[in-house]
Amino acid sequence: MAISYGSNGVLSAKYFIYLITFISLCLLFFKFENETLRTDWLFKYNIDSYNREKTYYFPFSKRFKLPKYSYKKLDDNSIPDSGRVVEEHIMHYNLDYLSRTDIINTNNVLILTIADTFNEKYWDNLLNLSFDKKSLELGFMVLPTEDGDNILKQLESKIKDIQNSKENGIFKKITILRANSAPNYFIKENDDIKRELTKRKYMAALKNELVTSTIGPENRYILWLGSEITETPQSLIEDLISAKKPVVTANIQKRQNDNKGVISFEYENSKTWIENNNWRSHLSTYPSNFVVMEGIGDIYTGRVHIDHLMKKNNIEEFRFTIIGVDSVSMACTLIQSDVHRDGAMFPNFPFYHFVDTEGFSKMVKRLNYNLFALPNYIVYHS
Repeated sequence: MAISYGSNGVLSAKYFIYLITFISLCLLFFKFENETLRTDWLFKYNIDSYNREKTYYFPFSKRFKLPKYSYKKLDDNSIPDSGRVVEEHIMHYNLDYLSRTDIINTNNVLILTIADTFNEKYWDNLLNLSFDKKSLELGFMVLPTEDGDNILKQLESKIKDIQNSKENGIFKKITILRANSAPNYFIKENDDIKRELTKRKYMAALKNELVTSTIGPENRYILWLGSEITETPQSLIEDLISAKKPVVTANIQKRQNDNKGVISFEYENSKTWIENNNWRSHLSTYPSNFVVMEGIGDIYTGRVHIDHLMKKNNIEEFRFTIIGVDSVSMACTLIQSDVHRDGAMFPNFPFYHFVDTEGFSKMVKRLNYNLFALPNYIVYHS
């Protein structure tokens, strides 16, 4: 709107009246409520849009701000389809004031598990850990299948019993997530290689969803623990933390019927290895979308696996011997939370010829972190 001034530079009376009228109309049109500027029509449009599309529209102009939402607690403590949110389900963090010191001063550990099976011994072992349970958070991902639904019921029942055994519960927090999409690798692919690749990509997506949905500002460490890990030292978490490494993994073995540890090549352990330099050079000749999956197909890499590094005698004496590796499994691996916060995830696409856990390991290295393993620190798989 152009405004003319008189010859003496003073705003003419005519345009001054126009300006006063315009301001008056604005004051009538807008109103202030709780120091928040809003418009009735905009608010109504927002609510109507939500009712139609379940979507909130936020104007781009800084002049328009929607009112603060009012949260009402429901009797059944649930979140209905109407969009109202239970106040207790909302946590506020001012990330502007969150520093690395705040995380270092805590010792909060988040244990994450893809719950593709339910095993009572997993819980017996978990409850037997010596680490302070009030500093432990648990996160589970279940599959949207018939078996997954059964596992979900068992998890809910178990967690209810555990958390109700004490006034404020045993663990600090427990989260159960259910995957959005069902696994299709058994249906779609008849070829072993394609089926395994489809499975690994699917599992990578689940891990990403689990960690991004559960990690919080207070978590200093993430412990990835397989659902079939049923026997570990009581001091597992303290021992892995004492390594003071960004990523450190244990050696997964299987116990025989005679209750003696057996040196056996475990599937999960096949993902904890040191790369062969000759194979590394050979890999550069493959196309970028080629994915390496040792043990699937005819690929032989000549890698040094964690089993090859385990002492055959006096294993307790060398229990805390630590070595650098190029890849780790997620069966029992402790990760400093900053590694995930800096962007390390599980690629469900070829990332330097790897996906899922091995792709994560490649990404960690690209982020200038190092990976380590304790070949003589034994954890048992059911």
